[in-house]
Parts: sequence; structure tokens; C-alpha cells
Amino acid sequence: MSPSRGAPNLFVASVVAGFLLIGLVLIMLLGAVQGWSLLIAGVWGAMLIGRPKLLLFIYWCWITVSIYVQSRFGNMLTIWGDEMLVGLMVGVLLTHHIRARIFLPELKMVKRALMGLVGLIVLSALANRVPKLLAFHFALQYMRFFLLVYYAYYFLSTKDLPTVLATIVWLFLLQVVLNVGWLFGINPLPNWMSGPDFAIGTGLGANLVGYYSVAVICIMIAYLRYSSRPWQKIGGVALLLVALFQLYISFTFHAYLLCALCVALQLYLPPRPVHERVMQLGLASVAAVILVIIASQFPAAESVQRFFHPDYLKFRWRNMVDGPKGQSYKNNFYYLPKEVPFFLVGAGAGNAGSMVGRMNRRPLADKYFNWVDLAIEAKSISGSGSIAGGPMTGVLALWSELGPIGLLLYWGLQVYAAVRVARAVRRGEYKNRYKQILAEAYPSVQMMLVAVNLLSDYCFLAFMNGGIWIWAACVWTPGDSDVSPSARLTDTEEPSDVWKKVREQRAEALP
Repeated sequence: MSPSRGAPNLFVASVVAGFLLIGLVLIMLLGAVQGWSLLIAGVWGAMLIGRPKLLLFIYWCWITVSIYVQSRFGNMLTIWGDEMLVGLMVGVLLTHHIRARIFLPELKMVKRALMGLVGLIVLSALANRVPKLLAFHFALQYMRFFLLVYYAYYFLSTKDLPTVLATIVWLFLLQVVLNVGWLFGINPLPNWMSGPDFAIGTGLGANLVGYYSVAVICIMIAYLRYSSRPWQKIGGVALLLVALFQLYISFTFHAYLLCALCVALQLYLPPRPVHERVMQLGLASVAAVILVIIASQFPAAESVQRFFHPDYLKFRWRNMVDGPKGQSYKNNFYYLPKEVPFFLVGAGAGNAGSMVGRMNRRPLADKYFNWVDLAIEAKSISGSGSIAGGPMTGVLALWSELGPIGLLLYWGLQVYAAVRVARAVRRGEYKNRYKQILAEAYPSVQMMLVAVNLLSDYCFLAFMNGGIWIWAACVWTPGDSDVSPSARLTDTEEPSDVWKKVREQRAEALP
């Protein structure tokens, strides 16, 4: 055999031997199932390095189903699957960035906010002597989603927007299929909830399924506005009705109010004649009345009617203000700053109100947040587990651990993203149909997520934050380029030439 033919065989044999050796080591360290699972995941990850778009959509699908998968198969691979995929995406992004050296001035606000937050995390951890592992865990859980803006903006282009829209719809329909199956008792998969909170979908929980329904409702309203073919309008109406039904059976009552506000904001945003606005608001009102009449025929109609009764709403409001929620805001804004040496930078990342601080039973977390869970009658104290009853919120998580500066940086970036896209929609700058659909729905949904974090801490949830920031990247600028920034470097061009073209193409899109 000639050397030229033997070399590849030797290489293949070396790869196979290395694969088996690594597999044996992992089996010895982690056990047979987890060892081989991790090895296979690593091989698949290596294969996806050259397919960054596919990697992004796999991540999106994974964070949608991961909660349910973890509940059934709680091993290291499923528990840390999200973080491993994010790490892989960061590596892919850095590799492409080093090769092409394309900078994105459109994302300068994201860059500044992210750098400020990372610096603040380090400073607050040092000032409060927080264990390094806790601070790192906080950064991993609460900051990793902002990197998705860079990744999605860098690799996705206008031609990928139909796939983005389809992903949102199909992942939503998966929730519908599971919940309808449980509603009629034909879904064989286990469900750890009962009663009105059964609509957990892929483990997201009734609240998140309700918010997801609101997002799809907003998207379908925009889709119907830009659909001209009859089959598109029929499909849009059908999906709108399905989303309304899913919202109803989620029994997330406060999401009903949020849905009305989101739709009102969305109808106000695009530039259109006054008579058209009046007609749309009239149609929306008629549709709402019809839906209320239809909903009154369902078994849970009495509970829904009771929730919207003025006396009950007043009771819930007083219970929230005077209960653990209101007490938590008072304690955090008045008492906590007196216990922290430098509250301008907070009590320390992972040291108080975040999921990391609460789960690790930090002293400040137990004193200001865990006290309800530690009480004997926790449910009665928190309002039977209502979102309006518990002391944890996303706002207080950031306030308690990163102080007022962290609060402004974290939430300011999200408000800025919504306002940025809303201004472009108002000016009529979006021309591509799919960008118009996603852009018109985005600001109201983003602000809804900001609002719900006043009531609970959703900042660390991969599904909610990952999806919204991928969406944000798709509509960040009105430009309609069919080529992503990562694909604009050719063999005959220097990186500086490509950067010059990118800057010229996007100069008009900058505020």
C-alpha cells in the first residue's frame, strides 16, 4: 500500500481510537449513559460549527422543550444542554468574527449595556465578597441571552425571516397540541399540574403559555394586515382563533388584560389613516364581545367572570399591595440599601434576589425573598401561588443584586429595543413583508415581558428571553439585505472592504 493511500487510513484509525478512548474516560467519570451521551453531543456540536443558522434554530427548539425533557430525564446533558449550546454558539460567533472582522455599529447600545453589566457584576461581587462561582452562575443565567442578539443578527438575513416566523408558529402549535390533548384526556404524557393550571405545554407552565399566546395573537394580527391571498387570510384567521383559544384555556387571567393592551399598542403603531384606525378598533371590539359570549359557554366561564368583577379586582390589588409582593418592594427599596455597604452596585451578583441567590439560600435572599417559601402556610401567605402574591420579581432581582445602575442598564436596554423598533414602524421604514409582520408585533410583546417581570422573575428563563432576543435581532434594523454580515466576506475582498460596504448599506438605518 502506498503512503498516499495509507495516510488517510491511519488518520481515520486515529480518530476512531481517540473517540473510543475519550468515550471510555467519560464512562469512568460520569457513567455509561451520561458519558456516551456527552460524547455524542460533542460530536454533533462539532458538526454544527459549520452550520450556524441550524445551530441557532436547534437552540431555539431546545429551550422550548427543555423544561419538560429535564423533568423526565434529569441528567447532566439535559440540565446543562442550554448552557452548552450557548457556549458553542459563542465559540462559533468569535471564530467568524476573528475571520471576517466585521463590526456591527447598529448593536453599539447592546455592546455598551452588556459591557457595563459585566463590569458591574465583577465590581458588585468584589465589593460584597460574593463567591466567584455564584457571580459566574448569575452572569450565565441572566446575561447569556443578550449574546443571542449578536449571534442572530450576525448570521440571519431577510431570506431567513420566513423560517423565523414558521419556527414561532410551529413551536406554539406544539403547545396547543399537548394542552388540547390534556384538556380532553387523550395526551398520554405526564402532567405535573392539575386544575386550571394544566396547560403547561412543553413544561413552560400556564403563565408562559399564556404570554406565548399573546405574542402569536399580535403576530397574526400583523400577518393578516400584510396578507393578500385568500388562503393566507384564512390561515391567519385560523391561527388567531387557535391562539385566542389557547390563551383562554391557559387561565392566565392577567394575560387577558395584557393581550388587550398589546393589541391596542400594535394597532396604534403603524402609520395609517384615522378612519382605518377607528375601523380596526371597532372590529377588535366586536371580536372581543363575540369571544366573551363564546367563552361564557365554557365550564370555566364562572371563574373568568368572577376574576373580572370590579370587587374581585379591587381585592386582588389590595392583596398584592399589602401582601408579600408589596412588602417585598418596600423592603428592597427602603431596608435593603441600609444593609449593603455600596448599594449603588447592589448586594452582589448571585447574593440576594436572583434565582441564583434564592436557590443557594444566601442570607439576604432568605431574609428578603425566601421567607414566604419558608413559612408554614406558604400558599395562603402568597395568595395560593398567584403571580401577584410571591415576593420574587425580575425588577427586584436586578435591583437587589446590581443596584440602581444594573436596573437601568438591564431594563433600559429592553425598553430601548422596543422604542427603537416602534419608531421605525411609525416611520414606515420596514419594506420587507416578513420584517413588517415581526416588527409591528415586537414592541408590544417586548413591553409585555418587561411588565410581567414587575410581578415575577422571568429574567433567567431561557425560553422567554432567548426567543424575544432572537426576534429583536430580526427586526433591529429596517434594511432588507439578503446576505447576513457573516457571509459578506469573499475570497477577493479584504475585511476592511466588506466593513466599508456594510457601513454604507446600513448608514441610513442608524437612528
